[in-house]
Amino acid sequence: MPDQILSALLPDTIARSRNSRRVVAAALVLFPFALIAGFLLLVHDAPPTVVSVTTDRATAIRIAQEFLLEQEVRVDGFKVTTTYNTGDNVREFANERKARQRVWQVAPPIFGAIAFRNPKDAQSAQVFVSVDGKVIGFDWKALAPATPELTEAEAVSLASSHLPDGFRFGAPQVENEPGPDKRTIRAYTFHAPDIPDADLKTVVKVDGSKVTALRSTVTPDENAMSESKSWLQTAMTIAGSVFVCLVSLFSIYRYTSRTLQQEVSHSRSLLVSLLCGCFCVVLAFNAVLNGQTGPVPFAAIVAVFAVMGVIAGGVLAAAYGSGEGDVREAFPGKLTSLDALLTGNIFSTNVGAAVLLGMALAGWIVLALGICGIPFRIAEPQATQNMAGPMMQFAWIMPFVIYPLMSLALAAAGLLQPLAFLQRYVKSRRVRVPVLLLSAVLLTALRVHSRSDLEFLLTSSILVAALLVPFFWLDLLATMVCLTAVFATIGIAGSYATSIALSGLSLQLHLLAGLGITAFGLLSLLRGKTVTEEQVRPLYAKHIAERKSLEAEVSAAREAQLRLLPDSVPDFPGLHISAACVPAETVGGDFYDFFPLGDGRLGIFIAEGNNQGLAAALNIALAKGYLMQCVERYRDPVEILTRLESALASIFEASGTANVSEVAGFAFAVIDTTAGELRFARTGAYPKVVLVSESRGETPERMVPVKGRTDPMAEGRAFLSAGDHVVLFTDGIGRRMAQGNRKPEEFVTMLIRDFVSRQGLWFASGRSDQADAIREHCFGSTRQSAEPDDLTLVVIHVRSDAQNETRLAWGVLA
Repeated sequence: MPDQILSALLPDTIARSRNSRRVVAAALVLFPFALIAGFLLLVHDAPPTVVSVTTDRATAIRIAQEFLLEQEVRVDGFKVTTTYNTGDNVREFANERKARQRVWQVAPPIFGAIAFRNPKDAQSAQVFVSVDGKVIGFDWKALAPATPELTEAEAVSLASSHLPDGFRFGAPQVENEPGPDKRTIRAYTFHAPDIPDADLKTVVKVDGSKVTALRSTVTPDENAMSESKSWLQTAMTIAGSVFVCLVSLFSIYRYTSRTLQQEVSHSRSLLVSLLCGCFCVVLAFNAVLNGQTGPVPFAAIVAVFAVMGVIAGGVLAAAYGSGEGDVREAFPGKLTSLDALLTGNIFSTNVGAAVLLGMALAGWIVLALGICGIPFRIAEPQATQNMAGPMMQFAWIMPFVIYPLMSLALAAAGLLQPLAFLQRYVKSRRVRVPVLLLSAVLLTALRVHSRSDLEFLLTSSILVAALLVPFFWLDLLATMVCLTAVFATIGIAGSYATSIALSGLSLQLHLLAGLGITAFGLLSLLRGKTVTEEQVRPLYAKHIAERKSLEAEVSAAREAQLRLLPDSVPDFPGLHISAACVPAETVGGDFYDFFPLGDGRLGIFIAEGNNQGLAAALNIALAKGYLMQCVERYRDPVEILTRLESALASIFEASGTANVSEVAGFAFAVIDTTAGELRFARTGAYPKVVLVSESRGETPERMVPVKGRTDPMAEGRAFLSAGDHVVLFTDGIGRRMAQGNRKPEEFVTMLIRDFVSRQGLWFASGRSDQADAIREHCFGSTRQSAEPDDLTLVVIHVRSDAQNETRLAWGVLA
């Protein structure tokens, strides 16, 4: 059994090492203890909260009812609702300095609001209860017996007696408000300077001889808030936001591209979008049950959240859907366990291995976080939103919704999309790794700021490890399991450290969930069946596999073609040769080769694929093997091409082409440097053979009937002089040279004539780079014309001594 588990979890390279197997086995056995130890370290090292959290929702309601009863305010039969308030700005402000923590005594940023509403009319009462069980404010109208009005001095004295203890309040400002039964309610506003860098304001309302409202608020100074922000963390957050926007745009672009290629799973994308929509509906219920929604209808709130969820889910679905396809191409097998899970193969070894590895890595990552938290206190600041958890209804449900979706979003935006972009647009592997790490860091920067930059960077690095290590170790499902477990452990540790007495249910549920998931992974790994990628991949993945297979075949054909082309031009006495073959596609249909024939003779073969691409290239490549034997037995170019076509006819007919000339055109030329003679034969309109000569005029071709061929074959013969140029090219070059009514033969002659005249090459015909210079000039002069096609050009310069050079003369052989 241990060997089966290790074989499923370890890559082959690591599995062979006995020491590596021992280390991994120990890590698997001990990871529950690592997870517990990391959790306890996070709880132990969490800075103590400013106030003790001792009040949950039920206790807060009871405290509010007892307080109203003491004030002779009757709320019998009233509907009770609870909401909670978390003032993030005030909380961050109070956490910055110890002197500011007095805020929690008078206007805590986190408290519960208990509302009592009469279902028959608009009567209502509110009581504000702090997390440590104190009544910090209240507000009601016409719910207490009417009392006689006090004088102004008596009313001010009464209002002052309700001010919070320990603060120096100045003289109040008074405003009169209309009250029930035509009575006047006096509202007194007091200000105290006791909180540094903030305005402490308490409003007390007096109706008759009773105080009916009391509320204290703190408004931090804007300059003080801006000074407390870390520029590094703020910059990283801004950069992370920009990164998310770029990822969203790239995701939409890639999703559209893959949709056109039929290489995306719309059903999975829809599932992701609906999950995000359901998540937002849960948030809507949470807002209604635990927030102050006022008179807004419940259905409207749910509808707004649902629409927002579908929109956000659409972007997330695009990021996941398009990135999934690119990852399938670049990293085969990384999605097999997720495919198995989504196709119903839950109890498979693939799913079990991913779940078990994800949980194990999460345990050790949490332990690393806890150990790092000892000197840096990463776990929680002094006051957090977790303090409001006990005040919420169904707060225990939220982690089971939030954390999986957070993991999915982080995996899609921080892993799948960066990998897709890097694989497609960045060729250097040295660049890919740092860019991927930077992408993950920017995404993890979108969270609550830490009290120090070192804490922030350290926490980000740990989250980056949770994102990348499981994926490259095993697969994407392992990453999502690991991230979910890490987020959940950090969250419950923060809640437990904040209110140990009130987090028992949440801790028990998380513990049971963790044990259940681990047991499920272990059982699936031991008892399940292994599925292959082909068995569980979606339909669109088959399209990707087919395309990748075709690309591999084309790449192999291109490699074969490059190997068949000459590595270099021959160094032939009396000649300088330059040649190039540039395919329009990955594999071109053109081909050329050289055959030293002995006795000072050189054979030049060039083939035109007639834009047939791969089919022509593979068939033309067969010609090389035949020519290597044929040229040794026959001297006549017409005879050589005739026998070559006959040998290839059966191959072309088997491929569905009845006539060889429909697929390819050939030219074979022989230059005899001893006799000073050029002989050649060619088939079809292309390839062309052009002789640019100083001493010869135009030498026409002769059409030779050939038995078995419908069309005759062109044959040419001419004597060569020192300084002559022989040019062979296919239709890609020819069509680009065909300007207006000018023939390509005339155009290439003009190009060479003008270039040689400008460079004075007729007077330096011994130069070894003359053919190269002319070839580059021909390519450069035709670069802007015609449609894309294979470009094949061979230029041969006949060398001579400068003393034998005479006046320029030009001739064309075509």
